[in-house]
Amino acid sequence: MADLDAIEFATRVARACQVSGIVQTYDVTIQDNLLVKVRADLRPDLFVDVFYNAETSKTSFALIER
Repeated sequence: MADLDAIEFATRVARACQVSGIVQTYDVTIQDNLLVKVRADLRPDLFVDVFYNAETSKTSFALIER
């Protein structure tokens, strides 16, 4: 997903969450049209955080179990 602007990245991730069989809910936040943060809840005690920086085209993910 290199060279995507923040809105296109957020749109693609939102679409993936919508069609996923394991994502229960998700929230997308775009800051300064540059940084994207997505939280996808997989179950009440498990979620994925996704961060994207459109300036550097870097993406990071973290699977968190509460």
